[in-house]
Parts: sequence; C-alpha cells; structure tokens
Amino acid sequence: MLTLRIIILCVFLCFSSFLSGQQSNSELAELYFQNEKFEKALPLFLEHQKLEPKNLDLKYKIGICYLNVGNPSRAQDFLEFVVNDKKSIDKANFYLAKAHHVQHNFDDAIRYYKGYLPFVKLKSYERDMIKEEIKRCVVGRKLIWKSEPAVVESLGDRVNTSNDEFAPVVDPYSSNTVFFSSGRPSSKGGLINSAGYRDTLAGSPRSDIYVTRLLNGEWSIGSSIGDEFNTTNHEVLLDFNAAGSWIYYFSGTTGNKGSLFARPYLEPGQDPATGVKMPSPLNSADWDSDAYFFNDSVLVFSSDRPGGYGGKDLYIAYRQQEEWKRPVNLGPAINSAYDEICPFLAKDGRTLFFASDNLKSLGGLDIFQSVFQDSIYQWTEAQNMGMPINSAGDDLNFRMTSNAMTAYYSSDRPGGHGGQDLYVAYFNSPLEAHLVTSNPNVFLNVEQLKPEPVVDPNGLDEPIAPVIEEGVNIGKKEVKQYRLGPVYYDQNQGQLDPSAILMLDKLKEIGLNNPEVEFLFLSHTDNSGFAANNLYFSLKRAERMANYLVEAGINPAHLHLKACGSNYPIATNTNADGTENTVGQTMNRRIDLGFRNIDGAAVQIDYESPQVNEMMVNPLNQVYRQKSSGLSYKVQVVAARNRFDDPIMTEIPDGMIEASPGTNYKLYTVGLTKTFFEIAQVKKQVIDKGFTDAFIVAYYNGRRIDDNEAIQLAPTFPDLNKYITAKSRE
Repeated sequence: MLTLRIIILCVFLCFSSFLSGQQSNSELAELYFQNEKFEKALPLFLEHQKLEPKNLDLKYKIGICYLNVGNPSRAQDFLEFVVNDKKSIDKANFYLAKAHHVQHNFDDAIRYYKGYLPFVKLKSYERDMIKEEIKRCVVGRKLIWKSEPAVVESLGDRVNTSNDEFAPVVDPYSSNTVFFSSGRPSSKGGLINSAGYRDTLAGSPRSDIYVTRLLNGEWSIGSSIGDEFNTTNHEVLLDFNAAGSWIYYFSGTTGNKGSLFARPYLEPGQDPATGVKMPSPLNSADWDSDAYFFNDSVLVFSSDRPGGYGGKDLYIAYRQQEEWKRPVNLGPAINSAYDEICPFLAKDGRTLFFASDNLKSLGGLDIFQSVFQDSIYQWTEAQNMGMPINSAGDDLNFRMTSNAMTAYYSSDRPGGHGGQDLYVAYFNSPLEAHLVTSNPNVFLNVEQLKPEPVVDPNGLDEPIAPVIEEGVNIGKKEVKQYRLGPVYYDQNQGQLDPSAILMLDKLKEIGLNNPEVEFLFLSHTDNSGFAANNLYFSLKRAERMANYLVEAGINPAHLHLKACGSNYPIATNTNADGTENTVGQTMNRRIDLGFRNIDGAAVQIDYESPQVNEMMVNPLNQVYRQKSSGLSYKVQVVAARNRFDDPIMTEIPDGMIEASPGTNYKLYTVGLTKTFFEIAQVKKQVIDKGFTDAFIVAYYNGRRIDDNEAIQLAPTFPDLNKYITAKSRE
C-alpha cells in the first residue's frame, strides 16, 4: 500500500513539474510576444496549443506571430478560425486583412478591413489608418495588371537570414560584389533595447557591415568586412567616394544617432587606416538617416526635422570646401504627410528614387521615381515603380548599378527568410537616367531651362493563341482531344493574360486527368534589349506559367523549362529597310509547348505551330529544330541558384537555361551539335574561359539522357559510343 502511495505521489510531482514547465514556457512566450520577438514566441505558443487546442486567444496570437515572421498564408488559417468563431476577437479581422493584403489578395483584404471598421471608434487615428490601407489595396488592385519593368529575385539563403539585411551597396571595382548591413545576434554590438542597454529579451542586435560575392551564379555566404569597420556600435555602409578609394559609413548608438565616417577602401597589400569622422549636415537631435552621396559634395538624406511636410522628408545638402550648406527640403512633389526615406539620385542628377508609404503605395513602403524638369524647375509627380519591384510589404534601399540594368534593394515581402531580405531586380531595358551625366551634374545647379521632349510609346498587338477542345471515343476508352498552340506575351507584361490562362487551364486539365504526362515549355523572345537579359527573361516567362500549374496541383517534376532568349527567332525581327518588324517580333515573343509520356494517356493533342508569312520566315528556328531532333549534345557551364551573368552565355552560340519548378538550380548550357567531336571543341572553348568543371550533356529529342539511356540508344546512334567512352575516362 505504501509503495502505491509513493508511485501516486511521484506521478503527481512529475505532472505538477510538467504543468509548471508548460506554464513557464507560456509566460516566456507571452514576454516574447509583448516585446515583438515573434520568431521566438511562435514555437512556444505552438507547443502550448497542444494542451489547449481550442484556446481562441492562443490561436489569435499564433496568427499574429506567423504574420510577422513572413508566413501570411499560415497566419490566415489561424486568424480565419478566430474570425469565424462565435466569440471572435474583434481585431482578428484587421490582422486577417493584413495577411490577405501582403499576399496581394486585395479584394479579400478590403473585405476584412471593412469588417473591422465597425469595431473602431469614430474619428480615431486607427479608423483613418484602416481607410488608408483600403486605399492602398485599391492601388494594388490596379498595379497588379500593369506591365512589369523587371524580374526580381532574392539573393538567397547564403545572404539572407531571419534577421534584417538592408542597405546594399555595389563594389565600385566589381559589379558582382555587394556590401550590405545586417542586425544579427552575432553582431559585435549585441542585443540592445530602446533605452540603449543590453537586453537579451527585448533587445535587438546592432548592425554590422557584411559582403557577399556572386561567383558562377551563386552568392557567397555573407561575411563581416572586419573589425576596422564593425564595432559595438550600429554600423551601416553608405557609399564609396567618386574615385572608389574611400568608404563612407555610419556609426552610432542607433540607426540615426551617430556620425559619418570615411576610411580608405583597403585592397590586398594596403595598410589599414583609422576611420576619419566627417563633417556632416546630419543632426543627431533629429531623426536624420539614409545618407546617400551623389558625389563627394552632394548628400541626399531623410529627416523628420521641423519645417517638413509630415513624417520623414527628403533633403539635399551641398558641401563647399569643408563646409556643408544648410540642407534644403526637396518640396511637396517628393515629400508628403507620410514617410519618404532611402533616396537614390541617378547619374543624370535629375531622376530620384526613394521609398514612401504614401497613399500611392500598394502597402507599406514602396519605391517611387520622380524626375526634375529643367524647363520648369519642378519635380514631376512621383510614380510608383509597380510590381514586382514593389510589394505590399516594405520595399526600400533601392540602388542601381553602373550598367543601369540591375538594382539591389531590400524587402520584407512574403517568401523571404524573415525581416528585411536583399533582392536584385533585372530590368527589361536600361534605365536611361543612370547612363548619362547631365550638365550641370545635379538639378539645383540648373542655369538654362531646356524643355524635355515628350515620348509617345507605341503599343503592341496582343495575339491570342487558339485553344479548341473536342471529345472523341476510341474503343471503350474516351480520349479527350485538344488543339493547342503557343502562348504569346507582351514584352513587359506583368501578369498572365486571359489567353495564357485559358491555355494553362487546358494543360492543368490534361495533367490532373493524366498524371503521367509531362510538359515542356520552350521560351523565346524577340531581339530587343540585351541578349543576356533576353535569355534570362525568357526563363522567367516560362517560370510564371509553370508556377500557375504547380499551384493548380501539377507535379513540379513534370514541368521542364528551356529558355532560348532571342537565339532562334521564327520570324524576322526587322524589315528589309532596317525598321522594326513588329509582327515578326510579336511572333517571336512566345512559349512553345511540348509533351512527354503522351502515348497511352487518355488524351490526343493536335498542336498548331505558328504560321509565318514566307516573306518573314527566319531560318534559325528550323535550324534549331533540326539540330535538337534525334541525338544532340550541349556543354553545361554551371548549375546556379541565382542568375549566372557571364559573357560566355552570349559569346558561345546556343546559350540556354534549363530549369524545373521542382529544383532550386538553373542549368546554363552552350553549344548545340549533332556530333561528339564538335561538342568536344565547344567544351575546350568553355574550359579555356576558366570553367574547368564544364561537362558534355547528351540529349534525345531535346531531353537529357542518363548513362543507361545512352547505352541503350548507342546501337541507334553509334556516335554515342564516343560520348560513353569519354565519360568512362572522366
């Protein structure tokens, strides 16, 4: 009997200890939540939910945590449960609206914002704020259908972390080297709270300066640039001087309470030097930050100093000899009652890019552009740069590179790694404002007024691919028959148009009813723009279509993408007199469809290839088809998770990119031959250019084959024996 009592007592003590531990974790989760450490609160709340699966307040807080760690779709699940419960928490409508908003579900966001309004006091700040969010949703609903000026990619998990990565600056000597700042727990300053004291619970890390390099399409792991820059203070690299020999950076106790410093940009072999404190027009008594040096004597920055238009405004200051003149507010065309921050002035000294959360944003901070007109000495109305540059999150720190085709910036949009992440934008065409240096070099020095020419852009036709469906019975098995054609697109088209969606819905139907069928997207462009960009943009067009099918339930491993760029036009891009052939260019902007494992499937596909007037036929497309039919070879240069931007892809013919939504890597190949001897010569060229890991790939009817397939096909294609022998030697 005594033994039984001891056992019961032990069980009771263990259970009490368990409950005590759970209560302790719950209290810790609540502390993290109140101090906005959502990434730490979330796993503790999820663990506690196992004990109280119906606790409405717990689900509400889990939803808020998911929203703040960049997983709005998961937040949506929890918040919908709360909103639909009889004992609903009023503000769950607001957070559910935010979850839809950041996912660009603007109509649903508007519905839930309006659903929250009855619970908000009349004439309150919160009510005005919600109405503003509704207006931003209306802006987003319009922008989502506008042309996209660029392709945007994350720099990936070697650079981005669950913390903030921001303020990217490109190395003046190497466009593939990017400096940035990041507040990570490993930063030298440790965790500091708002009062300036070390605090492991409520504190946030001060930022250090890091660097990453793009090599063969892969960004290196972000690493500290050294103790000579990174101290226990908050450091942010601002820019380089005009000659590229000195680094300008900020160091202070917070992001705006500190000083500007300059230090020689050390190359290998140089001696380190102490940072020199710079005279500055920034005032620590105000919120002065985001300093951008247009040149060594012109500084643009943001400030909430008195006399502005509300929130943070943009100012410009000049230095004469060693003295900075009083900063000048850039005026109401740029500044508003909201925040304007993170300025970047293009090389022309007239085109200003900046971030603002004004009512023309589609949510949070968006990147805007305004141009100073010399003729009337005024700025144009600021224009939202649209999607995908902007999102319903916070997009800021926009910086163009010297080639005017690439920009880096930061964003906390969904799909990132947490906080602000670094992104790169590849523009469809160069931003002219960043290619020229005007005279005078900056707008406030304009002495002669010159009217600017007005450009009237020409529109493009929008062909529609025919999609016709019929039913036919073959024996006892009903086989569905489809007549399909290529998908055409406009050069800067932002969204899939109705004709493309109609086509994709047919492909979805084929794939869901016949899971064995695989799809090939062969993507082409016209010859406008740079060849390297055309190649990469053609991949992005195919990816957009593939992602539509993946979201519809198609196996991503059954989607194969090949980007050809402008290599194989089906029609001439120019007329005989040298003018643009807009009809031919339109036909070249298309995605051809292919199918695998179609034999035995309950489907029959009649594919209508483009019909080109004999006066416009370009033989290059037919040459490609002949070379890729049957046995062919290519050389794989690299496999990269990011854009591989090397001249080899255009210097050696037949550059292509292969990809699949089911993998993270893009396969960059060059050359296209029918014989192993020819492709071996191409491989030698590639290796001579420094790509020593390049290798030869064999294809059968455009599909990669492995070693076993090569052996099986060798009797039909004896040339494969040379390929097999060479591989065995390697």
